[in-house]
Amino acid sequence: MLRNCFLLLTITFYEIFAYPDTINEYEIRMPGVKTKQDDEYWCYSKKIPDETLYITKFEPIFNPAFAHHMILFTCEKPGTTEHLWKCGEMSDAGTPVCEETGFIVFAWAMGAPSFELPKDVSFKVGQGTPNKYFVLQVHYEGAMDQESDVNDSSGLKLTVQSTPTEKLAGVYTLVSGEDIGPHQTAQLTVACSYTGKATLHPFAFRVHAHEHGIINKGFVSDGKKTYLIGSMSPQAHQTFYPVKNESLEINNENIIAAKCIMQNNESRIVRIGKYTR
Repeated sequence: MLRNCFLLLTITFYEIFAYPDTINEYEIRMPGVKTKQDDEYWCYSKKIPDETLYITKFEPIFNPAFAHHMILFTCEKPGTTEHLWKCGEMSDAGTPVCEETGFIVFAWAMGAPSFELPKDVSFKVGQGTPNKYFVLQVHYEGAMDQESDVNDSSGLKLTVQSTPTEKLAGVYTLVSGEDIGPHQTAQLTVACSYTGKATLHPFAFRVHAHEHGIINKGFVSDGKKTYLIGSMSPQAHQTFYPVKNESLEINNENIIAAKCIMQNNESRIVRIGKYTR
């Protein structure tokens, strides 16, 4: 399967207020999913408590035999009133993750470890934001044994607090997908102009592709010079890696770009989608 994207985690400044600090752990896990075929995508929604929460750490809970990758979204409303459904990309069922716009909060794949945000940085969810629901999406690569009682409850444990942090985090996502011809090396590129007013400070990046991915890179250009955000093979642990250039900034009208190198050594066309692994 060809699936490649570049995820960029960024932060912006936020005015803080003094509240008593309460730190809790919050879990969202699949309620016992059993897949019937390869490459199923399942979503599970959970209402965020009616309060303002600040997420500072993500800890994966997974069975490596089943879960290939997980993405945690926040939505104003989930894509359905059902709590568990087949969803999103490469799924036979077309029910979306969110009813309207969804936001990626965290993405995990290939046995990656926990991820803790820098000091005084968090994701703000719940009251006072459009983020009213968590939706956990899990990609299952293989079908499960229908004769056994085995199922999956992969998910994430979140560390949350009630105290606002000095800076807020967000994820900027670039995705590219094209056909790769037989015995070809392809360079896939995608770019867009940043239209926001806030100055962004990238501190971590993440790449994703399946077995045809060689290396993914992210860049930012101010029109005069291009700066590397990060470069990593998608065959390594697919976690968030630190941006080495800590002084890097992204400003209005800067161009954010990603480049993905893909290698197809087979005698067939590799396309994005199901059953193309």
